[in-house]
Amino acid sequence: MNRKAFFLLMMVVLSCGCFSKKMDRDSRAGLHKQFVGYGDVNHWYEGNIAKKLDLLVKYDVGCYSIEFFGWGESDKYAVPDELEKKWQELVQAARARRVTVMVSIVNDNKGLGKYGDNKKSLAEYRSQLERAAEIIAATGPERILVQPVGETRTETGRWFDGYCVDKLGPLGFELIYNGGSRPKNAPRGFHAFAYHPATTSSTIASGAIVVTDHSRLLSELQKGGLYGYAKPERLELYAKKCISGGHSFIYYGFAHKHVDVDALKALAKVL
Repeated sequence: MNRKAFFLLMMVVLSCGCFSKKMDRDSRAGLHKQFVGYGDVNHWYEGNIAKKLDLLVKYDVGCYSIEFFGWGESDKYAVPDELEKKWQELVQAARARRVTVMVSIVNDNKGLGKYGDNKKSLAEYRSQLERAAEIIAATGPERILVQPVGETRTETGRWFDGYCVDKLGPLGFELIYNGGSRPKNAPRGFHAFAYHPATTSSTIASGAIVVTDHSRLLSELQKGGLYGYAKPERLELYAKKCISGGHSFIYYGFAHKHVDVDALKALAKVL
């Protein structure tokens, strides 16, 4: 191929944006830059994981958000070993697609009986929490963001935050703090912090990762309230508001049993 033909070929490739999507998604995949994410968080281990991630890639959403143990009647708190192969499958598929996984290992509302919870507190699952950290550690830190505890409020939650700082931190994992659900900063040992606004008009702490894990906020953003799916226009508007405020943004599909494609289409317009 002569020099003139090569130059013309490169102009065509660059003008059609053949490289831009993958490169942009890759650059937004960690804590070093703003990113947008989504997850069918409590049902991630159900269905075809690769196909779910393919949808995120299609709409250039660079982060997949999950709750490791799930929640409610189908949670896996008692049986972390059942999740080991699913976790390995997820990590392998995500890395192959340049998608980052944000995993919240536990939620400290466990035991309150909310939203189908069995009223057994985290204190009854200490060995299972350690096993979950072990499973996650075994896959290494590449493209994994770890929130040890969502909404830390109990002694066991605080213990597990510290446990993960000691166990996962030295391995190179990026750790996210969510003490009390609305912290103002990341304490020592953590690299970032997540914030759960109560409404679309709530003030958000500077530098926080916004996660829409609040029933009132989801009722604003979703058709059918907490158990519904996105109102795309409203989700897009709120996500853009958060991004313009300097925050990364995670749409938390609390009860989503399938990927919300309309939500992904909305999020694709945000960055």
